[in-house]
Amino acid sequence: MKIYHNPRCSKSRDSFNLLNEKGLDFEVVEYLKTPLTEDDVTKLLKMLGMDARDLVRKTEAIYKEQFKGKE
Repeated sequence: MKIYHNPRCSKSRDSFNLLNEKGLDFEVVEYLKTPLTEDDVTKLLKMLGMDARDLVRKTEAIYKEQFKGKE
């Protein structure tokens, strides 16, 4: 198993801690230190059956200011 982790994110830390508590083996990729390539993102989206727009946080201020209504 591989997780893409941001130690500053509470949900990411909670997930990381849960996996550790369960004694599961997993690979940690700190994506802010090791950014995903375009190919990595494409593969993940395919595995998830999602479109990149599905991952966008539409409640964030930057989205509302610069992108909302331009879909």
